Amino acid sequence: MSVVGLDIGNDTCYIAVAKSGGIEVIDNEYSLRVTPSYVGFSDKSRDTGITAKTKLVQNINNTVFGFKTILGKKFEDSSKDLSYLSFSVTELPSGEYGVKVKYLHEEVVFSIQQIMAMLITKLKTITECKLRAKVRECVLSVPAYYTDAQRRALLDAAEIADLKVLKLINEPTAVALSYGFYRQHLFDEPKDRHFC
Repeated sequence: MSVVGLDIGNDTCYIAVAKSGGIEVIDNEYSLRVTPSYVGFSDKSRDTGITAKTKLVQNINNTVFGFKTILGKKFEDSSKDLSYLSFSVTELPSGEYGVKVKYLHEEVVFSIQQIMAMLITKLKTITECKLRAKVRECVLSVPAYYTDAQRRALLDAAEIADLKVLKLINEPTAVALSYGFYRQHLFDEPKDRHFC
């Protein structure tokens, strides 16, 4: 079984699999390597990824995007983050952000962890279709500035999506590891060089 890594960005997501001595980025059902971080709700269905983004213009109030920055944050501490959001947000009893959308002919409030879990479930489905195997474990990348509460919120979202997170890895670290996979000659250089 391959190791699955999910890079969930504020606008886009990537899925990578480590196998055969390298890293392969998996493409989605539209043969694109990038999947938008959009979740859309309507009276008949819930859309995720490309389908949600294509319906954005006609469903702007019920499409959730750019939610990675408010994941795990308290509502009262970060009200300035609300200026760019097109969807309706509310404060949950826990003090965190909630998203108010119209779904299946009624108003529903979802937590940001639930929205993130919907996106992770979509990425998991894409991976399972491509690998033709069940995915139960993964590695998630997180921004280096994420607080402990935000990291725990991401872990909760993965648990809702029925994924066990083996490791949370900072994005700069993931980039450094990826760079090192293909450039083994860097480590064979003599170590007695002095830099100014």
